[in-house]
Amino acid sequence: MSFFRGGERVLLSTDGIQGTAVTNLGANKLAPRFIGPFMILKVIGDAYTLDITTAMRLHPTFYVGRLKSYVPATIPAPEAERPRPARNSNRPAVDADAESARALAPHARASPSVTRGTSSDEATSTSRAGPASI
Repeated sequence: MSFFRGGERVLLSTDGIQGTAVTNLGANKLAPRFIGPFMILKVIGDAYTLDITTAMRLHPTFYVGRLKSYVPATIPAPEAERPRPARNSNRPAVDADAESARALAPHARASPSVTRGTSSDEATSTSRAGPASI
C-alpha cells in the first residue's frame, strides 16, 4: 500500500460505490474503475479526506486501500528536427523532386517496346488487313 501527503491528487476506486454516483450510463460494466483526480485535504492515520463534490453524496474520508496515485497524462513534445545525413561528396547535389522521381523510376519504367517508338500492338495491327468479310 502506498501512502500519500496532503495536497496530492489521487484517484478513488469505484468498488462499493453506487453506479449512479459514478456514471449515468446505466451499465456497471461500462463504469470506470477509478474516478478523480481528487485533492487530499486531510490525513488521519490510514484514512484520507478528499475534496469530492457534494453531488456524489459520499462521505469524503476513505481508506488508503481505495486510493491510487494520480499521474497526469503527458504528451511528449515533438523531437527537434533531425539533421539530414551528409551527402556523398562524389555525387552531385540533386533537388528533392528529381530524387523522388528517381526513387519511383524502378516501378514506373516504360516497357522496352514503348521506348523504341513502336509497340507490339501497332506492329500487329499494321499487318492485319482490316475486318474479315462475312
